[in-house]
Amino acid sequence: MKRTIIFLAACAPGVPDEPSYQQHVAPILAANCVRCHGIPVLGGAPPGFRLDSYTSYERPMRNAVGIETVAGAATFSNIIAMRIVSSDAPMPPRFGLDDYQIEILQAWDAAGAPRGEPNEGNRVPTAALVGTRQSIEEQGIEIRVRYLIDVTVGDPDNDVVGGALRARLGATVLPLGLLRSGENRVVWETTNIAPGTFSLEAVLDDGGVESTVDLGALVVEAP
Repeated sequence: MKRTIIFLAACAPGVPDEPSYQQHVAPILAANCVRCHGIPVLGGAPPGFRLDSYTSYERPMRNAVGIETVAGAATFSNIIAMRIVSSDAPMPPRFGLDDYQIEILQAWDAAGAPRGEPNEGNRVPTAALVGTRQSIEEQGIEIRVRYLIDVTVGDPDNDVVGGALRARLGATVLPLGLLRSGENRVVWETTNIAPGTFSLEAVLDDGGVESTVDLGALVVEAP
């Protein structure tokens, strides 16, 4: 008796028209992309964007005077949607995403990369100031002054957290550096900053909501 065997291809589960970033998108990025496209970047990944944060954040430029913006995942949704199906330069490069993951990221981009609803019962991230230390370095006739600021970032729901550290003095807000889940050391160049008492704040994004944590005061002293 001749038998015919029919193999049915598995279909991806239902994908919402407007996927939520925290519920649907962030877990895919965390599992497949954040290792290289986080803070700091690894494996030759470009430094101008990060996929561990929905939001874009500012930081001081490393080798020049001024501020630069490091784009978050929402800004790069279109590039993400294209690269995950690229035949020339696919991302991830070694192990591609499955159909469901691809459809989620494409639907999210098509919907305008919304933040959407957070996970039910979502709790905001935490941050704690571990310590600060002034560093003074003499370079010929010049003196460079820096503050080393150690901050720990956590999340009670174990969400991947991105963010930034800022210093506030009255109406002036200065971006100091980027933050991520875990231990962070931010180096603040204060050579040209007038002495004063600044309030430190961590602005954090767990994918569901952006929140601010007061880290206390830092007294910037003259060398």
